[in-house]
Order: sequence, then C-alpha cells, then structure tokens
Amino acid sequence: MGLSSYLHPWILLFMAASGSVSCSRNVSGTVGKSVTLPVTLTLPAQRSIQWKFNNDFIATAQPNGIPFYYGAYEGRCHLYENAALQLDNLTPADTGEYTLSVIPSSGATQTEMIYLSVYSAVTSAENVAGTEGKSEYLTVKLDLPAMWQVTWRVNSSTQIVTVSTGGSPIYTDRYRNRSHLYDNTTLRLDNLTPTDTGEFSLTVTNLNNGTTMTGSVYLTVYSAVTSAENVAGTEGKSVYLTVKLDLPAMRLVTWRVNSSTLIVTALTGGSPSYTDSYRNRCHLYDNTTLRLDNLTHADTGEYSLSVTNNQNTGVIQTGSVYLTVYNSSDLSPGAIAGIVIAVLFVVALIPLTIFFILRKKHINKTPMPTNPVYENTGPHAPNTYDNVIAGSKENMAGSKPQESSYQELQFPHNNVYSHLRKTPRK
Repeated sequence: MGLSSYLHPWILLFMAASGSVSCSRNVSGTVGKSVTLPVTLTLPAQRSIQWKFNNDFIATAQPNGIPFYYGAYEGRCHLYENAALQLDNLTPADTGEYTLSVIPSSGATQTEMIYLSVYSAVTSAENVAGTEGKSEYLTVKLDLPAMWQVTWRVNSSTQIVTVSTGGSPIYTDRYRNRSHLYDNTTLRLDNLTPTDTGEFSLTVTNLNNGTTMTGSVYLTVYSAVTSAENVAGTEGKSVYLTVKLDLPAMRLVTWRVNSSTLIVTALTGGSPSYTDSYRNRCHLYDNTTLRLDNLTHADTGEYSLSVTNNQNTGVIQTGSVYLTVYNSSDLSPGAIAGIVIAVLFVVALIPLTIFFILRKKHINKTPMPTNPVYENTGPHAPNTYDNVIAGSKENMAGSKPQESSYQELQFPHNNVYSHLRKTPRK
C-alpha cells in the first residue's frame, strides 16, 4: 500500500487538530451549465473565506471585504455572502474535490469538502410505461467509448448494476434475479411492481480520460390498464371524457393526451392544476371526468387518466379514451351508421322485388278454364237438357255416338238463333 493511501487520513487528522472538519459531500453538474457548492457550516460574524480546488486557490474573501478570484476562475465563478461558491461554464476538468475553509477572527478554523462530478452529456428523461408483473426495457442512447464503465441507478442513489469493458455485470441484491443488462447498455426489468416507478439513470464513464456521460428514463408502473374507448366530438363544441376507475380516498389524478402532454393534475382536497394550453378550455370534475371546450381537429388523440393511490405505496390505475373531432359539416358516426343501415335495407329489397315480379309473370302465363256461355235461357228456350237426356238414351241403345245440343252450344259455327226461329211458338 503506497503513501498516497495514508495521505488523505493524515491530512484529515491534521485539519481536525486545528479545527472542525465536515465530511465530503457529492454534487453533480453538467458541461456548459452552472453549479452552486453549498455550505452547511455555522459561520461566525467575522471570518475569512478560502475556496480551493485540488490545493489551487479559487477565491478568497477577507472580513467585510470584496472577494478575490484567482487565475482562470476570474469571470466564471461567484462567491456569495454565505460562503457558497457558484461555478459557471463547467467542463469535465472541473470534476474533483473542492475545499472550503472558514477562518474566524478568533477560534478554530472550520473546513468543508465537496466532491463535484461534471457530466459531459445529459439526455432529458424520457417516459416509459410498464405493467405490474410484466417486463420493461430501459434504453438511453449514449456513445460508448472503447474503454468504459456502465452503471444503472434508480432515483439517483440506488445502484442496480455496473460493468466495465470486458467484464461481467455486477447486480445488487435487490435486482440480481429480476434484471438483465445487455451489451448495448439496455436494461431489462422483470416482475415489475408499483415501487419500481421512478427515474432510472445510466452513466457511462470513459476509462481513458475520466469523462462521464449520463441519461435517464422515467418509468411508471401501472397496476391496472383499461382499453381505450372511442368518443366523438364536434369542432367548436364540448365533450366529456370519462374513464371508470376505482377512486381511493387519497389520490392524485392526472390527465394526459397522447401519453406525454400533461393537461391537468389534482390532489384530493386540492384545486386542479391545469397546463397553460388547457387552462381556459377544460374542467376537471370531482369524479375525474374531464370536459374539453372549443374542440379543434388538433384535439383528436388518446386521452389517458391516471389515478395514484397516495395511501398504498403509489399503486396506479389508468385508462384511456380516444377522441375524434369532426367538422360540424362532417357526418357524425351516428349519421354514417344510419346511412349504412338504409343502404342495406335497399339492397335487401332488390331480390324481394325481383321475386314478386317473376311470380306475377308466371301466374299470368298459366291457362285458366273457360266456362260455357249459355244464351237464350228464357222461358221459351228449347229444353236442351231433355234433348241431352234423350240423345244419351239413344246412344246407349244403339251404341252410336250422337252429338247433344249441349255440344252444339260450344261451337261457334252452329247458329243458335236460327234454331230458335224454327221452333214454333205456342
């Protein structure tokens, strides 16, 4: 073990002998941004202030005096009256340990150390949704150097897994059997629970020069998911969006459109907080129903409701409604349905009409039996029935066919009237 391993403890012992020492704290910053190094020491009324970075002076201030800045720090830092130091235009080279010394007019010197980590790239957190009991993949797009160390954390502090180039991932106990780190730094989480909801950050450290890149993903785990229903609205009008969820006594209600754009949030007993674009054109009711006013075509989309139980470890229920906004001149879904039904009715009538027409033609073509026409049937007409009977008897006696007067009446060439004129009147 080299001398450097003992140097830091001996320095601390020396500083402790001359005054109080505060433990080192961690602060993070982003390249090109500013960061403030806070102070937790109790400051005497009369004191001198010294800030150092790796034993190099940054700024000093005498009692009631004007701060003096050293070298490259002039113009890019500011010392406040409470001894806090602000650093501007951060670079990866600013990563390291900063030491504050407070020297009173009388008494022991106080010292505080802060370790600053400057990240060279930060990606804004993306939103990812997962379902309880399922798996979810967390991905942050960062450039991987040739030699790197990858670390995933949740909520900035709890480590999940770390791995260096060529090595095997090292998982913490809580995540060992329910996560997997892929070669492209994607992290898979299995058997999700509502307690997994939070911000997951990926840090990639370049082992050649010590620079660090980081990015994050915000995961929301839902305990229940309902399928989207369809709702229609008319441009310039209002519409009510409702999702049936069980409402706990203490809850946080959130409405979003297209999964990302926030509309309104409300806590139990509090007033709804609307975003700027929806503040004057929507209203959230106590039963979580959302009314949208002055609809436009741009309002078409999926509206999701999230209800978080604030008494039960953040269990979340969610459901969604798909809104389609039509012009006032457009056909509504009800009108379209009516037209479709009418068309189907007309189509059904066509074969019925053809059937009745063909049936009528068939009836007209069928020959109908004609009844004999009996003319001159007055009191003076001859007794044709007697002639028929007499003729029938003669035919039966002589076995010779003989035409009857009934048969004569059926043929148009026999003149019935000429026969009647020959019959004498009595």
